[in-house]
Amino acid sequence: MSIGNGFGALLTLLITAVAMAAAGQQLAAGQEEVSRAVERAKAAATAFTQELLKTLLAELKAGGPQRAVAVCSVKAAELARAHSGEGVELRRVTLKTRNPENRPDPFEERQLQAMAEQLEKTGQSKEVTEWFEEGHRLTVRYMRPIVVGEVCVTCHGPQERIPQGVLEELRARYPEDQAVGYSVGDFRGAVSVTVTVDRQVVPQR
Repeated sequence: MSIGNGFGALLTLLITAVAMAAAGQQLAAGQEEVSRAVERAKAAATAFTQELLKTLLAELKAGGPQRAVAVCSVKAAELARAHSGEGVELRRVTLKTRNPENRPDPFEERQLQAMAEQLEKTGQSKEVTEWFEEGHRLTVRYMRPIVVGEVCVTCHGPQERIPQGVLEELRARYPEDQAVGYSVGDFRGAVSVTVTVDRQVVPQR
């Protein structure tokens, strides 16, 4: 091998090594960005769930089940909006809707069906995280399952066990209500959070 050929081969190796190192750094940075977005989604879901439960219990104590209906129909939507913003969109979704605004999109519907099947087969339902890129935008989809608790069955249980006043309130608010007939431990739906991140484009030198 001539000196010229040897130098050319060495230069090629150096360029390849630098390119691989840069690609590795970009991959690590991308993974960190995804991790941060997932943590934002989880934090929003936790804060919303805790605040909604606290509000629901307070209204049940203060005014009984009929006051709780107003929490789920009005206050829950307000809390979802309060925990959205700055690239975060939070909402509740379900396969058996009470409020039509809680109908799932195609991605959410697939995940809800999988969660319900998982809970039926294993007794547990796990959270779901997926992410994808479009151009310079990163989108993270996160869903946390909601399982029916004791506090839920007053408004979502079998119709014969729901107080008459609550039934009348539900029929007035939601004439096409599907969200009844549940028992404690049943799969109800999910908190769905979408986080979008617009990445800065680094100019090429």
